Amino acid sequence: MSDDQTLFDRRLLRQRRARFAHEVAEREFLIAHVAREIAERVEIMLRDFPRALDLGAFHGLLGRTVGALPSVGEMIYAESVYDYAALCPRPALVCDEDLLPFKDASLNLVVSGLALHRVNDLPGSLIQIRRALAPDGLFMAAALGARALIELRECLLEAEGELEGGASPRVSPFGDVRAYGALLQRAASPCRWRTRRT
Repeated sequence: MSDDQTLFDRRLLRQRRARFAHEVAEREFLIAHVAREIAERVEIMLRDFPRALDLGAFHGLLGRTVGALPSVGEMIYAESVYDYAALCPRPALVCDEDLLPFKDASLNLVVSGLALHRVNDLPGSLIQIRRALAPDGLFMAAALGARALIELRECLLEAEGELEGGASPRVSPFGDVRAYGALLQRAASPCRWRTRRT
């Protein structure tokens, strides 16, 4: 991705997120909700997931919740900020969500909770997730939608407009459900999937 298309300064984002790593367990109500929702959906699947990944793990709550299910085997935790990765159970690694270090077809399950909205190359990240999944693998994620924090956006724009005479983006851009669906379809293009005959 070229610099003019880059949304986030990854170095600065990591620094700012690291400042709050010691508080994450106290403020995890939204992550806890996502963890319960995703775990409920994984639990109803009538199959096993021997190797799973919690992508954008924060301190590992989603991975621990899903990993406690009898159908889930080894859980790997991937986080872009070292301070958060250090709070996760092992094995844990530090990597950006759009630069995954996994072999093709090496994972059976990838879960991600409230992390993919902060990557610079979401289509590329989804393609890498698809490649890392085994042919019958499952990807399940929760992401913030286009209407998330709309009141905050409007207040900040109005206040900055009055004080500064203009406004700059203060809240990350989020996709709507149709955009996310289109990106998933693009990443899962049939010509790229390996199929298994029965």
